[in-house]
Amino acid sequence: MTGLYEDYRLPAHLVRAAPAQSAPARRVGWAQILERWPLVVADLGRLAGIDLTDPAVWQRPWAPIRAQILALPHEPTSRLRRALGGD
Repeated sequence: MTGLYEDYRLPAHLVRAAPAQSAPARRVGWAQILERWPLVVADLGRLAGIDLTDPAVWQRPWAPIRAQILALPHEPTSRLRRALGGD
């Protein structure tokens, strides 16, 4: 006996039940975000330390800022999330 399983399936006593599925994430579009731009500016400053009024920020690549903006509707303490009807 090698101590290895004879195939790749786990024995039934080692298989855990799948976690309960949560509600699907609500999709938020750019139009909804841009309508609440002052909240985006405030949230980025408070949560990510990004000052959108600083010209140096606009010299950096856009992708990281975009990622931070798109994460705001999913951040529990975000003003934008509250304005969009989040929890």
